[in-house]
Amino acid sequence: MAPSARLQALEEENARLRSRLARFEDPTEPEPDFRIDLLGPARVYRSSSSPPDEEIAWRLRRARRLLAFLALAPERRATRDEIVQALWPESDSLRVRRSLHPTLHALRSALGEPRPGLHALLSLPGGYGLHPGLSWTIDALEFDRLALAGRVAQERGDEPAADALWTRALALYRGPFLAGDRDLWIEEQRESFRQRRVVILGALGALREGRGDAEGALDLYRLSLAEDGLQEELHMALLRVYAKQGRRDLVRRHFDRFSRMLAEELGVEPSLSTTLEYHRLMAQTVEG
Repeated sequence: MAPSARLQALEEENARLRSRLARFEDPTEPEPDFRIDLLGPARVYRSSSSPPDEEIAWRLRRARRLLAFLALAPERRATRDEIVQALWPESDSLRVRRSLHPTLHALRSALGEPRPGLHALLSLPGGYGLHPGLSWTIDALEFDRLALAGRVAQERGDEPAADALWTRALALYRGPFLAGDRDLWIEEQRESFRQRRVVILGALGALREGRGDAEGALDLYRLSLAEDGLQEELHMALLRVYAKQGRRDLVRRHFDRFSRMLAEELGVEPSLSTTLEYHRLMAQTVEG
């Protein structure tokens, strides 16, 4: 299969996996004033709008990027210098003066006044912030919260809870952070969230493998490897699952592909431990 076709197949598999991942909603949780989705193309909703949950339209995309920057900042606030460094890192002071205030105005207008007397964007001493009296649901922060909670559950031996929490985290990940937008800070966040997703996919795959869900584990391992194909431990995990299924041909073919990839991309061979484990699996595997 050609690389482009293989990538398309993995993306379709990713979509199928997301559709199977249940999202658990708490019916008692009050509606937030704003919902900000940053994992994938940015989407922002204001619950107090009419109709409810109507997506906010943006006159300036940079205003939306400023909202994303503030949403992830500690306490949802940042100094003027931090904002300038993120959004206009190489601009001179004249361009910053010409750009900052129109961007702030566009953001303030887009967010509006969701409650009487409460402007969503605040001017603070030395900077700006999102009003702490309003409720904000931010998928990127929820992703991190669920990922950490899953790790805690795993460490205390509660694998069903870890599975559920990581499943919910993966369901939030619609695509790369702020897909379609570009800034240095966005690229850094994008890579960070990509790596965190890779870790969750591998950990959840190991849970599924441990309880005998071979196909579920394979789905997760493949998705993780599609993001980072040099994870030797995950290639070994795939070989183990194939061996348990009696798919000796897949054990051999996958090891050969992995070996070629290492040679082409890094100029190295699989580690000695991986090679020995491969031969052990081949020797003990009987075609099913």
